[in-house]
Amino acid sequence: MSWRLPQSNAALLIVDVQEKLLAVMPEPQRLENRIVAAAHIARLLQIPIFITEQVPQKLGPTVASIKEAAGDAAQLFHKTTFSAFSVLPAKLPKYVIVCGLETHVCVRQTIYDLRGREHIPYLLADAVASRHLIDHEVALRELATDQILITTLEALSYELLGSAEHSAFKAIQDHIKRLI
Repeated sequence: MSWRLPQSNAALLIVDVQEKLLAVMPEPQRLENRIVAAAHIARLLQIPIFITEQVPQKLGPTVASIKEAAGDAAQLFHKTTFSAFSVLPAKLPKYVIVCGLETHVCVRQTIYDLRGREHIPYLLADAVASRHLIDHEVALRELATDQILITTLEALSYELLGSAEHSAFKAIQDHIKRLI
């Protein structure tokens, strides 16, 4: 099996990056910036974007900068289940890039449901978080042990580009440089 990520059969899933939840995360601005960049990069590559919100009447809407970066074509889904899988479209691309909150709950359960239903999830380790570092670290170790592909936004971006000759290379490189 190839772990190469084809742009043509990929989607970006932003899990529950809502105002009240993001506010209690470690380094919320860094996390927000990474997810905003992921959304911009997905749009540049014409990769579909799905956004979920966990009980938005309690946790608030998705952070405005992320919604703006995702654009009008992004699909928004509300949920009460921890896994986002049940609210996502039936015709989901095979490869799903996952970022969001919290690593050990909604992100983790969504990833396992994606894999259990024949999708290949790619977890952006630098674009997920949990309120408590121990929960985040244990979840990442568990997912790695279970052979979930864990990567970073920069590594994934270049994987999707495949070459410096890609028409979106310069624009994506600019987004990556701003994160350093």
